[in-house]
This record gives sequence, structure tokens and C-alpha cells, in this order.
Amino acid sequence: MIDPNLPPTLVLLPGMDGTGTLFEPLLQALDQHWPVQVLHYPGDQPLGYPALVERVTAQLPTNRRFILLGESFSGPVAVSVAARNPEGLMGLVLCSSFVRNPRPRLAPLQPLLKVLPVQRLPFWPMDALLLGGFSTRHCVRHWRRRSPRWRRRYCRPGCRR
Repeated sequence: MIDPNLPPTLVLLPGMDGTGTLFEPLLQALDQHWPVQVLHYPGDQPLGYPALVERVTAQLPTNRRFILLGESFSGPVAVSVAARNPEGLMGLVLCSSFVRNPRPRLAPLQPLLKVLPVQRLPFWPMDALLLGGFSTRHCVRHWRRRSPRWRRRYCRPGCRR
């Protein structure tokens, strides 16, 4: 049962790294002013969007209202969860995200990612691709420090960074 006297919780869904550590600057800014719940995705198993939607839905607050924020990769997860209209949902925020493929013309090339040596690329193209052309040096450094799991998954030992 939802307690209307409790302040709403901001539920943060992480980007592709799945850890939520990239939310640290936001968490510092919010300080103690807002209840926050950061969800994490397992790093030891690849999960598709349907499985992530189930995982997130199972972890939503059950005793208070909440606002769901989907960052980057988690935007479609957040939209799918919100479409279920879970009890307590007050709002949906998409942050640096997408609801459909932002580059549909490139979709036919997706199977090539399985056979091309993406792991051997220098890290800077991935920085540009994932952070965009408007990122700051501070943002890139933060991403590199906070995303070791992503790098282990997509960069083999010895790849250029």
C-alpha cells in the first residue's frame, strides 16, 4: 500500500555500464534532499530488454510514490516499465536516452558487431559514440574511471585506449 505521507523516491536506472556509478555527481547534488534508489544490472550475464524490464519492475518501491529515471541505455526499459502503470508511479524522465533506435539506417549493420574486432578499437571512438560530441574532458575521465565492467566486456586485454 502506498503511503501518501512519504516523499516520492527517485528511482535511477543506469546506462550501459549497468552499475549506476555514473550517477555519483547527481547523487552528490541531491545530497539528502531527495530519497533515491539506484538500481543495478547484473554484470555476469547479458540480459535483453524484456528481462531488464522484469528485473526493474520487481525492485520498484511498494510503499511510496516514485519517479522513474531511465538514463541512456535504460530509456527503453523505463518506458516499458512505465507502460505497465505500476502503483505509485508519478512520472517518467528520460535522460540522454531514446525510445526507438536513434540510427535506424545502421540497424542492418548490427550483425557485423559480432564478427568485427570492435574490441581492438582505440577507446576514443567509443567515448565519442557513447558520450557524444558535447562531452567534457571531466565527463570522459569520469566515464573511463567508472566503467571498468563495460571495458572488460568490450575491450580485450591489450586493446588501445
